[in-house]
Amino acid sequence: MKLQWKSFSADQESRFSALRDRKSLIGMALKFLKKDVSRTDRTHPFFEGENNTNVQMLQEILMTYCMYNFDLGYVQGMSDLLSPILVVMQDEVDAFWCFAGGSNFELEQQGMKNQLQDLHRLLHFVDSQLCSYLEKHDSGNLYFAFRWLLILFKRDFKFMEIMRLWEVLWTGLPCKNFHLLICVAILDSEKMTIMENDYGLTEILKHVNEMSYKINLEETLRKAEAIYFQIKNSKYRSDVVETILDLEHLPPQVPPPQKSEESSPSDKNGIAMISSQKSWRKHRYQ
Repeated sequence: MKLQWKSFSADQESRFSALRDRKSLIGMALKFLKKDVSRTDRTHPFFEGENNTNVQMLQEILMTYCMYNFDLGYVQGMSDLLSPILVVMQDEVDAFWCFAGGSNFELEQQGMKNQLQDLHRLLHFVDSQLCSYLEKHDSGNLYFAFRWLLILFKRDFKFMEIMRLWEVLWTGLPCKNFHLLICVAILDSEKMTIMENDYGLTEILKHVNEMSYKINLEETLRKAEAIYFQIKNSKYRSDVVETILDLEHLPPQVPPPQKSEESSPSDKNGIAMISSQKSWRKHRYQ
């Protein structure tokens, strides 16, 4: 595939109508690709410095991917997702296939839409108050979390933290879709800030962007794991939640009715009322 895009001649292009028709779009995509690659993780030792061959390798893998997935082409964020993979693999071919097999990028983005819907369902189960607040403030679609899911928090944690986070996520433990619980944990940490300041759509988007590289990874992982165990141990989790996290199915449970508070007896006569209250408290104590 790499040889394909490297060896196109003008004569070949003249007989490749699909390529000619889309050449302007391809040229624009490649322009964005080169621009993104030139500024991706350039402070990391693997990519720093001028004329770095690893930067060239990053670019060539992405250009090869454009030939592999011709209809999709290049999408901003791909260089962010590929960079840590290349640092670990340090091999062009291995890095390419790891990237191609684990990418969230799709032409119709149906996978991303499904993930956002699943995130909404989990958030509604874990914290219906926050979920309701977001819905009332034009943020119920959770589009502010789109970047988190698309490139797996790559722009939200530092490079070494991302290596640790991805290693955790790719173990598949403690459950399927644990990255969605990471999102829930982050939102739980920011709940009071969002609600007390009465943030709307614009403010929430701004706040999420400003959180970049400021999130405590270890605290977030602990909180996400705690949320998982709370859901797992809940008798009232829904079938949908069980499916999202791949939990064992439990038979439906009906929450127990709320007990109405017993009111103390009253009497117009103050002495009689006090006596009655003492008797009531003694009965409750026993």
